[in-house]
This record gives sequence, structure tokens and C-alpha cells, in this order.
Amino acid sequence: VVFCQVPNYQQFGLVTPWMKGVLAIPSISRQFRAWKLLDPNLKRIGIIASRNMNDVLREAQVAAKANDLELLHAEVALDREVPRALEKMTGKIQGVWLAPDSSILSTSVIREAMSYGTRNGIQMLVFSPALLNEGALLAATPNFSEVARTVLMRLQQAQGANGVPGEPAIALSSADISVNTKVAVKLGLTLSDKFKEFIDGE
Repeated sequence: VVFCQVPNYQQFGLVTPWMKGVLAIPSISRQFRAWKLLDPNLKRIGIIASRNMNDVLREAQVAAKANDLELLHAEVALDREVPRALEKMTGKIQGVWLAPDSSILSTSVIREAMSYGTRNGIQMLVFSPALLNEGALLAATPNFSEVARTVLMRLQQAQGANGVPGEPAIALSSADISVNTKVAVKLGLTLSDKFKEFIDGE
């Protein structure tokens, strides 16, 4: 069995010798690179996530360092803790990466976080283009052709093997990036040719 599009797969005990996956989150390095190209002055970003996202957090820390970003992390256990964590980050960060952590992100909390970010001039990198209408600056989604290719590759590797070989979940190397031009203008950001070439280069 090969699973995909499950952000916090550890929470559900999905990894076994015979069942492994393909990560649901598009390349974090690519997400942060696009963000940095859009705002070269971006230095400190925050992430609010549950303990179930530890693997994602480690990848985010590597991606942040590679893009000359400092990552501030707040671990929460319940959705009602998210707004307070965001408030405590205010003044210390320029933006928040809203990772798709279903264990702490209810619909109401997402709306509250987006509203708070908009009111306080916090850049938001989100996981759904629908949230661009709520005031997010950037949205990153998986490239589903890559997801399909990677799932097929894992299944092929498992043929004749005793289970599914390799790491628990393979990370994606691409990300489809959308930008809210109105928010960018409001924040004084310019969509440079380099930025446009990067997000169109997938």
C-alpha cells in the first residue's frame, strides 16, 4: 500500500513494512524560495504546528536555512491554542507559513488566523489558493503529476519485494505557487521577473 496526501501520517500510524507514502506537502524549499524572491527582505518566519508534524518541521528548518530565513516554531496541541501562539509571534516575525496540519487547523481557526494576519500586516504562505481570497500572500499546492509519478514509482519498487522499500514517506520536489497580487502591492512587494520565472518554471 502506498498512501499520499496525508500531512500528519504519523498520527494515524500509517507507516508499516508493507505501507509507506508520498508526502502531501509540496516542496518546502521551493515554497520558501518563491517567498524569498517575492520579498528579498524577508528574514524571520513562523510556523504553528502539532507534534505530529515533526518530520515536516525538520524539513522546514533545513529549507529555511537554505533560503537565509530564521524559522520560529510554536508547538500546539489544540486548535484553540493557535490564535494565542500567533499573537505571541507578532513583532518577532514578518510572515507565517500555515502548514496543512488538520489536527489543529479547524475552519474557524484558519479564518481567525487569516483575519489576524491581514489586520497586523503579517505575510501568510498557505496551502490552498482559496485562502488567497482571505488575505494570504502566497499559496503552494502539490504538483499532482509528480504525486502520481512518485506513487507509481513506489509501487513498482515494491514489486517482488517484501513490503514497500525505502523511507517512510518520500518528499515532493516541486510546488505550484499562486500569488495574491493585491496583497503583494499592499505590502509594497513587486513581482519581479525573477520571481515570475521561478514560479512558472515548474
